[in-house]
Amino acid sequence: MFKRDLKWLWDYLAEHCLPLRCLLFDEPASLAIWVNAEISRFDLSEICETIDAGIAIGSLSLYTSDEEFRVEGPGSITEILQQRNFCHRLEVGYTTVGGAEWERLFQVDWDQYYTIHSGHSIGGSEEYETVSLSSPNEKILEVLLSGVEGLGYAVVPGTLLKATATPWLATYWKSLPKCHQPQFLGKAIESMAGWPDLPSWHI
Repeated sequence: MFKRDLKWLWDYLAEHCLPLRCLLFDEPASLAIWVNAEISRFDLSEICETIDAGIAIGSLSLYTSDEEFRVEGPGSITEILQQRNFCHRLEVGYTTVGGAEWERLFQVDWDQYYTIHSGHSIGGSEEYETVSLSSPNEKILEVLLSGVEGLGYAVVPGTLLKATATPWLATYWKSLPKCHQPQFLGKAIESMAGWPDLPSWHI
């Protein structure tokens, strides 16, 4: 299932479910922007067949955020895409089995993994955001905090708080025993500083 020319898909699914509507983009470049990856070749039939095969063997599954909607025997991915109102309510992602296969094939090191989440602060100020960093590796977080300007923020003095989560839902399919979660109030800034230099968490 894990064809190398679809690595952009496997890597994206490691962290996010892919909305099926993205496969309807008119230009592959639009999909490349969505998944933040270079797509050298785009063959919709191949992608649909690969997803169908992954669902058949239990490595992939269809998901929906609509609690009133049930995924029951929807047919092939190609058939779903032909029903645009239907496909807009569905996403494809790994099962825990498929995620474990991806981990094995792409030499995943979760100790190098981190996430960054931000949102407007209480009161709705657009100038300040609450920023939360998460990683099982405290050294990764130290690098991120020391280079926070490269993330586009300045830490408001006195707002840095540290916490831990046990367990931690790292992605929609992967749970880790523990992570560290510093949080701060950040002021959005324009900076020439580059993104902190961190090792990749998978090949």
